Amino acid sequence: MMFPKPGKKPKKKREGDKGYLLWIASLPCCVCRWWSDTVVAHHSLTSKHKGMATKALDTETIPLCHQHHAALHAHGNETAYLASHGLPDSLTLARAYNEQYGAER
Repeated sequence: MMFPKPGKKPKKKREGDKGYLLWIASLPCCVCRWWSDTVVAHHSLTSKHKGMATKALDTETIPLCHQHHAALHAHGNETAYLASHGLPDSLTLARAYNEQYGAER
């Protein structure tokens, strides 16, 4: 068992939802609408839950194919990249997917 160094807070473990991530990855890419086995769950870069060396919550993800996921990261500005494809910001999209997921359960 590891103990934190004196004066340091223990790192809080991020809770994940593997089932939700698998569901997101089973959807078509939100940019090109292509159904593909290369679709991944992209964690929002604008989340208030994202911090240094931490991902956003799993519920703050959107489906992107490999090509658009790489292009978004290369672009550097998530909101501008999505807007250039006529899409709202990632958190607005993620909320819509959350509602859809809840309705399908």
